Amino acid sequence: MPRFTTPLFTASASVSYPGETYGTTVDTLSRGSVSWEDRTARYHVWVRREPEVGATWELDISGMGVIYKNPLYSVRRGDPGFYKTRYLDHRKVGNVAVVEAALAFARSGALEISAQRQITEGKAKIAGEEKAEADHVKACFFKAIDESASAGELPPTRAKEIRNLAAYLSDTSWRTLGKAVRK
Repeated sequence: MPRFTTPLFTASASVSYPGETYGTTVDTLSRGSVSWEDRTARYHVWVRREPEVGATWELDISGMGVIYKNPLYSVRRGDPGFYKTRYLDHRKVGNVAVVEAALAFARSGALEISAQRQITEGKAKIAGEEKAEADHVKACFFKAIDESASAGELPPTRAKEIRNLAAYLSDTSWRTLGKAVRK
């Protein structure tokens, strides 16, 4: 009797950014994991492929074991039933079918979908952070112009001209100005 019933798999791709190791686009994605749960534990396997287009996903057997078994998230360290990660042999009769199913899931495009979601979310996060930085620099700049005009250090007409010209600067220009001021 197999150890696992039909699991519901989830995919997680290891997406990185320039200078890191696992690939920055869906096409160059080279590592990921497929995970599932049963009533008693969480499991996952790592998969890899060569970073060339069309390469197929294979088990990553470079770790301590191929199937990693952990307690459910509801079981905390110190609770009855907690245990450290267990490393299961993928070649055992009861494990072969689930590993094959996990590989089939990886090869179905699930990791690429996960990677695309991570890339999209990552780009949105970076864009939001850059926009916030630009808005902050812009607000500080306009505040300094207004304070200089109020203190009489800058003629009001000149302050208005500077404000009008600065309104046309792009967010990239504001971020560059902010970096230059911080140096």
